[in-house]
Amino acid sequence: MNTLKTVYIATIITGLFTGLFLSSSASAQDISGTWHGKLTVPTGSLTIVFHINQAAQGTYVTTLDSPDQGANGIKTQATSFSDSILTIQIPVIHASYKGKLKSDKTITGTFTQGMPIPLNLEKGEASHPKRPQEPQPPFPYKSEEVTVRNEQDGINLAGTLTLPEKGNKFPAVVLVTGSGAQNRDHGTQAFPCHRRLSDEERNRRITL
Repeated sequence: MNTLKTVYIATIITGLFTGLFLSSSASAQDISGTWHGKLTVPTGSLTIVFHINQAAQGTYVTTLDSPDQGANGIKTQATSFSDSILTIQIPVIHASYKGKLKSDKTITGTFTQGMPIPLNLEKGEASHPKRPQEPQPPFPYKSEEVTVRNEQDGINLAGTLTLPEKGNKFPAVVLVTGSGAQNRDHGTQAFPCHRRLSDEERNRRITL
């Protein structure tokens, strides 16, 4: 009888330790959080940020940021994490990511968008460059928001008008951004080139 009790107690203890081990393993394999890395492209590099949130029943929901391009909250279609392999499908930009968790803060993988490009991720927020790219007030010129109405097409064209502080007759230049997801400052690669052009001292005698 004592032998049976001993076997029964040993079985319970073994079961408890097994449950604790499985629980610990599952916790260690949680991929939730913010992950960032650098894509090397012909024109330089792009910061890629994944925000991975665990949903119900072990599933994940992910959004993608490309802060150098001013693109945030890009929705993904599916995120899976199994056997240390992370897979993210991003059909809205015809891209995908697949990587392997090497430690709790490093993922080695590949970002594919037409062609595969190595992209290794670290856990945490991406650092922001400390560069004075954005002109800050007070400005040595006048700056105001303007809107021009196109009655024929029924649309408004909004922009920023900068004027020299003194005088009333100046040469004028209109700066228009190109294609792609940009704002009026033609902001790409974290560099608002149109705003910088309008802020340059040599242009302060020009209306832009």
